[in-house]
Amino acid sequence: MRLALAYLDFAAANRPRWRAVFGHQPPAGREIPAAYMADQLRLFSYIEEPLQTLMPKIMPRRRALLARSLFSAVHGIVVLGLEEKLQAIPLPVLREQVTFLVQAMAKGLPLAEK
Repeated sequence: MRLALAYLDFAAANRPRWRAVFGHQPPAGREIPAAYMADQLRLFSYIEEPLQTLMPKIMPRRRALLARSLFSAVHGIVVLGLEEKLQAIPLPVLREQVTFLVQAMAKGLPLAEK
């Protein structure tokens, strides 16, 4: 929960930096640098570690995919809310949405192991 809300708070307080990270597109035909990809994998580990605690029997590949799905869901709320893609959403409401999403997913995790 703290990671998700910290992500939202960082994006809200540092929009130009946040946009630089997620809005940048490499020129056509150029690969994303390996160092950038390694940093990205390292950041996903911060989501995977708590999932390991919550779901110790899950296979590492499945846990990695679950971490990306959780990040994508939170990121989607942040993008649509802060960039006002659908409508302007106040930051406290975005925090409620992120909290609800993470709590709902965490409550459903034991079912995901079956």
